[in-house]
Amino acid sequence: QSGFALWQAAEGSFANRAAYRIEGKVVRLETLYATGCRASEVVGLRVDDLNLDSAFLKCTGKGNKQRVVPLGRPAVAAIRTYLGEARPRFTAPPPHPNHLF
Repeated sequence: QSGFALWQAAEGSFANRAAYRIEGKVVRLETLYATGCRASEVVGLRVDDLNLDSAFLKCTGKGNKQRVVPLGRPAVAAIRTYLGEARPRFTAPPPHPNHLF
């Protein structure tokens, strides 16, 4: 490949990663705001912890205590969009594929 083609591929990869990071941050903030969970609880969320159809999530807090937390419509919409559009655009697989973020 030419240097220009490699540069374009790298630029596209960077753009995808930047979009993933920005959209991921927005979804994390929305989830924090909607649930009142601690930042460590939100960052530790796994895809299996979500039940978007019923609008709740299960978070694990201090001492490995779990609780069920309701989600508002904006948070559900943001997470659905993130899972359906932003997360798949990330070119490399996440280090922990079952983790939400």
